[in-house]
Amino acid sequence: STEGGTNLQEQQLSSENVPVIVDRCLEFVTTHGLQTEGIYRLNGTHSKIEQLLRDFNTDARSVRLKFGEHSVHDVANCLKRYFRNLEDPLLTKALHDRWVEVAGFDKREHEAKLGWFKHYLEHLQDKHPINYATLKKMIGHLKSVSDYSKSNLMTSTNLSAVFGPTLMASEMTTAPGFGGTNQEIETIGYMIDYYAWLFDVSETEIQKEKEIQKHIEMLRKAQETQPQTPDLDILMEVYLEDKTGKRVNVKISPDYTAEHLCSQIISLKGLRPDRTWALFEVIGDGDLQRMLHYEERVFPVLESWKDHSGSAANYLCMKHNFILERMEEATNSPTPWCQLKYCEDKRKIINKYSFEKYFFEVSGGKLSYYKDTKSREKPIAAWLVEEFNIYVGVERKKSPPTKCGFTIVRNGESLTRTACCESDEEMYKWVCHILKLKYPQGLQPPTPLAPMALYAAAPGYSQEALSQSYGTQINPTRTGGRPPPPSPGTLTSPTKSKSFLKKISSKIPSLDKN
Repeated sequence: STEGGTNLQEQQLSSENVPVIVDRCLEFVTTHGLQTEGIYRLNGTHSKIEQLLRDFNTDARSVRLKFGEHSVHDVANCLKRYFRNLEDPLLTKALHDRWVEVAGFDKREHEAKLGWFKHYLEHLQDKHPINYATLKKMIGHLKSVSDYSKSNLMTSTNLSAVFGPTLMASEMTTAPGFGGTNQEIETIGYMIDYYAWLFDVSETEIQKEKEIQKHIEMLRKAQETQPQTPDLDILMEVYLEDKTGKRVNVKISPDYTAEHLCSQIISLKGLRPDRTWALFEVIGDGDLQRMLHYEERVFPVLESWKDHSGSAANYLCMKHNFILERMEEATNSPTPWCQLKYCEDKRKIINKYSFEKYFFEVSGGKLSYYKDTKSREKPIAAWLVEEFNIYVGVERKKSPPTKCGFTIVRNGESLTRTACCESDEEMYKWVCHILKLKYPQGLQPPTPLAPMALYAAAPGYSQEALSQSYGTQINPTRTGGRPPPPSPGTLTSPTKSKSFLKKISSKIPSLDKN
């Protein structure tokens, strides 16, 4: 059969027992995107991603990915969507709670954590060989991507934040916190950091990978000598703080992220260093506001405005990130589950928007809503947080029952979905929980927004002020403080040692023969 499906067993496979779609996408990203900034984090073009998925599903072996016709972000997002669409996640539903429980081990139990991860990987290899082969290839690729983190800014921390929920997504989790997401991130992070030991990578395989990287570097240098593409930069007006404030004309390149743009404005205006600067997309002359994550590209935002009526009132604004002020308080509170008044564009009746009461929930990486509390097992709809943008505010044209609320817009759509809350506190609780899920690595860049020399020239600069502003980093180094992985000879195997199993039997149940 040439048609794929939502089960790994239904896929066309390569000689390595890996689905062809995975093999082709990894080869493309490895060749063209290892040093691309924000690879696997930044969005691609929705229509192209959808078309690639349809083509691969129809006949994966007939698909030819061509650089120029397909961007690395299109292909990277196609791969993520493929894994998300699997009926059974790559690490399997049966083992999901086992992975996340081991991930929750204390740092002092580092050797036990590694031993149990390897134990479950051996089980996966025995019972689900296609899953294991695919996982090994995928983690090996992510390890290669993290090796270029100085260029692509995708450390193992950032990659695991993307692929934890992607490779492990399950509604069966019983782990605490955000639907087990933190433990999913920890699981994939450990696999990336200790890839060679966990997957028994031979010296021959390591040398082969080094040769591949060497040839890719030669290809990259050859591409740099090719004629440059025409200048696609545009001149854009950005406001400071709000529309009544100062305006700055900046040149925006297609690859500019929100962080780049903020750095440019800080440099141009000689602003005092402050780690809370952020870029906001403002819709409808102020009705809706959305914080652009520092790794998000600005060009696609501007492109999306072309398809919306009334986009002339939209603008970009750099201001202090008011979301951060609410984040700690909101995310320390229980996961939201309550009744909200909801309206979406397609339910507009005779030029009138209708708001109806539904129960909403954030869980397992999704925003879901239900008819009532009795139907919690069957949501009317559920949207993955990574597949939509969330705005603070509601559109006045909808005549909302309250002024407090949030609006979501799914990737590739112009349809707005609005949920009204009873108070600002309730609204920010929803917004912050969703952003926490969408960006587990944090909402602030790990380094200052402008070069140190520019800060030194800024008004009010002092080394003390700078250290206070940047003393606490949002993104901890994943491997910081961990002891190195033990060699196989010094780590007692949980599959062989009864004393070891007895020692931590209270920590984790025995492995069923799934």
